[in-house]
Amino acid sequence: MDLKERSMDYKINKDQIEDVINKASYTLYKKHKNLIDEAAHEDMIVADVIAPYLRSHIEGYSVSTGYNREGPLDNRQTKTGLDEKPILPDIIIHKFGPNGPNIAAVEVKGWWNKEDREEDESSLRNLGAKHGYRYLYRLELGKNKHELIPVYMSEEGQNLN
Repeated sequence: MDLKERSMDYKINKDQIEDVINKASYTLYKKHKNLIDEAAHEDMIVADVIAPYLRSHIEGYSVSTGYNREGPLDNRQTKTGLDEKPILPDIIIHKFGPNGPNIAAVEVKGWWNKEDREEDESSLRNLGAKHGYRYLYRLELGKNKHELIPVYMSEEGQNLN
């Protein structure tokens, strides 16, 4: 199944994806601000707060954290980007299986994390190019508010940035 065929499987659009990620982030700041203040581990914030919210508000797709498999069902391998380096996005919204569709991938970083954001964006672009993710984002967790930053958007496999 090529990207054009997969595009017919998309039943969620950019505005819906961004809305639910933003609402999950607002919930984080409203109900769990202590995690931001304490500079809690990003994986914990994603697994315990953001992903459960997304799962309860996105129908028809899986919301995965820590999932990095690719290939035919009888030979699943570690997911890689075009550069063949292993990649593990913080959040992916998809349907399981080799044909997906892969909807969105998100890298999450807190204000306390000094890692280079360009590396995350490069990894996301590699992932999107190889696996046909329609929407790629960085989610920055600031001290008092979040910022959802589009890295790549595709309507049928075409970069809109």
